[in-house]
Amino acid sequence: MAARYEEKCRLRRIAAIEKEHKRYLHGKSLKTLLIEELSQHDETWEDVLYTTLKTAQLEEKYLDNEGISHPFLLWTEKRVYTVTTNDCDDTWIVSLPRNIQMNDEGFI
Repeated sequence: MAARYEEKCRLRRIAAIEKEHKRYLHGKSLKTLLIEELSQHDETWEDVLYTTLKTAQLEEKYLDNEGISHPFLLWTEKRVYTVTTNDCDDTWIVSLPRNIQMNDEGFI
C-alpha cells in the first residue's frame, strides 16, 4: 500500500513539473527566455557579448510539447548560458559564472 502511495505522489510531482515546464516555454521566443534568465542574474540583453544563435533561432516561438531544439552558447562578461535537458527530455536554459573560484571546500 505504501508503494502505491509513493508511486501516486511521484506521478503527481512529474505532472506538476511538466505543467510548469509548459508554462515556462509556451508561446515564448528563445530570446524572451534568455532575457528572463539574464534578468535573474542582474544582466540584460545589452550585456550579451556573443551567441552562437542566429536571429531566426532567437525569434522562434515554442509550443506546449516542444523543447528548445537549438544547442547554443551565449556569453556575457559574467556568465555563460546554454540549454540543458533532464531525464524527461524537458529543456531549460542554465548558466554558470565565467570565472568560477574554488576554495578548500569546493566552489564559492
